[in-house]
Amino acid sequence: MHSEDRVYGASRPYFGFSTNQNPGYFQLNSIGWHRCNDKYCINRPNGIALHTILVTTKGKGTLEVGKNEYSLIPGTVAFIPRNTANSYYTPKGGNWEFYWIHPNFGTTEQFLDTVAQKRKYIVKFEAEYN
Repeated sequence: MHSEDRVYGASRPYFGFSTNQNPGYFQLNSIGWHRCNDKYCINRPNGIALHTILVTTKGKGTLEVGKNEYSLIPGTVAFIPRNTANSYYTPKGGNWEFYWIHPNFGTTEQFLDTVAQKRKYIVKFEAEYN
């Protein structure tokens, strides 16, 4: 893993997961963490070849998929199907902290392709403490 501090904030990506694993298992292409200011923006008009999962831990981000806009607040998990036009960014004056995951290969892709057919991109988890 390496660290990057950039104009948009900090990033801790990890690449280099083996692609020679058994295709029957959950596999990762890459995973990482971002802490971003309002200069952070990803715009993918054609999507990318991998599914993307964003898990918001602090602040607020915005995800646009098609004509829909979603607010990404702590506890939100966003799913972006592969090859789907999207953009996500930190709103003006804001900060956003999240983890991202790019799973790939075998049954992982098959499972996520099935999830993508549901066209439900956001799940919100509420923390429950006793």
